[in-house]
This record gives sequence, C-alpha cells and structure tokens, in this order.
Amino acid sequence: MNKIEIVNYAQTLLGEAAALSPEGAEAINRIYDTVKKKLLRSYPFACTRKLYVLNPLSEEPEFGFMHKYQIPTDCLRINPHYFVENGGVRVGQCVFSDAEEMRFIGICNVTEDKLDADVAAILSYDLAIETSLGQTSKAELREALKSERARLFAEAKANSAQESVPETLEYECSWSYR
Repeated sequence: MNKIEIVNYAQTLLGEAAALSPEGAEAINRIYDTVKKKLLRSYPFACTRKLYVLNPLSEEPEFGFMHKYQIPTDCLRINPHYFVENGGVRVGQCVFSDAEEMRFIGICNVTEDKLDADVAAILSYDLAIETSLGQTSKAELREALKSERARLFAEAKANSAQESVPETLEYECSWSYR
C-alpha cells in the first residue's frame, strides 16, 4: 500500500469520500506522520526491523564512557536487549558505550511500500480512530474501530512473530531452594 491508499482506507472506515491525494484528506494528513511513528514504535514488526552498524563519533563523551554514537534519524527505537547485553546508555539521539562498534537491530521509519499489509491496515485504523470524533461525532463508530483495531493488532503481532526466531527464556528451578 502507498500513502494515498492508507489514507483512503481510513476515509472509507469513516464513511467519507476517497481523496485523490493525502492533502485531500486534511485532518488525516495533519496527523499522519505522528500516528505512523507511534504505531511503528509500539511493536517491533518484522517489516520495520533494520540492522544498524554505527561507528563512534570523534568527540569524547562526557559521562565516563569510551565512545559516543549518533543514532540515525530513521531509527525510531533500539532493541532494549542491546543495552542489557552490551552496556551503555541512550541519551536523546546519542548512545554512550564502551563498545568499539555499535551493532543493533532497531525499528526503522520505513516507507509505506515496505509495510506489511497488516501493519498498513492498522495504520489506517489508527488514522480513522484519531479523526473519527472530529469528522463524524459518533462515539460508537470510534469504539467499533478500536475493537477491530485491537483484533488486527493481535493478528499482526502473531504474523510478525512467525517471521522471527523466538527468544529463548531460561528459568531456574525453584525446587532446589526448599
């Protein structure tokens, strides 16, 4: 799906006429980028993951770490396991770490054509939910959209999880503590 298809799907969910361009749906177009980034940050969908390899900046970090890294502008979220396994701390758009090179899987602000169909549909629902009261004044429509969005989100998470290697969890046996 491209941006206009996502916007038109949101318009259809609201019972509005389709637009020829995103600018034709002014209310949706105003919030589009914010809603899209919020959705992409909410869950690490397989279609949004990207491997980043960063080299340290030349300036010395001021917090006692050996290196400072600049996070790329398209990186919306860093896998939190990175800091558990490699140490370091994120401050704004920078990471301070002792690692010589920073390699991590992050959530990327992908273009609409790279979104899975499930994620694009959720984005349309999010846009419709955010603008529903202003365009239709129907609270029951908003609640119906939220309910369907929750179902689609659970389905998209399951589909995305099937495309990934599951994480292994190790549990200690509590029987030995008696």
